[in-house]
Amino acid sequence: MTSIGQLDDRVQSISALIDSDIGEKSRTKKGAPKTRPQARATEGPVPDGWRTPEIRALEDQINSRIDLVLRMADEKWRLAQHAYDRLDVNIRRLDADLGRMETDLRRQGLIPPREVSATPPSRKRRRSGAEKTDEPDSDWLGLSLSERVDTASPWSVVN
Repeated sequence: MTSIGQLDDRVQSISALIDSDIGEKSRTKKGAPKTRPQARATEGPVPDGWRTPEIRALEDQINSRIDLVLRMADEKWRLAQHAYDRLDVNIRRLDADLGRMETDLRRQGLIPPREVSATPPSRKRRRSGAEKTDEPDSDWLGLSLSERVDTASPWSVVN
């Protein structure tokens, strides 16, 4: 199995080859005739006969290398998606295990029951020059639910 890093290295080396092939094609094209005969001057794109065999071979080589790079990019995406899916499954399993363990510890009384807050702590927006802290809004820290909901709710006013 190939790693994403190895695929990246191969893509970079093939991309360098594509760049050099394009440079060679432009140098080879400089030696090719620049104009068409007058009879064909008004027609569409240059027919295949106007390209030299060297230019055609370079174009084929460039196209095949581009196809290879695209296949490698698809493989990198597939590997990344597979890794993400496996990681997601394991994280979900660990999260479920942690939830079960927390429930068991709460039943045994080793940790206090979880309290639900009326509103979540807000993250205040800071101005660019303001001092940054990693703490959430301290108004809600350490207060019980009854202390948090000491004001009249809008539902109790309507009677």
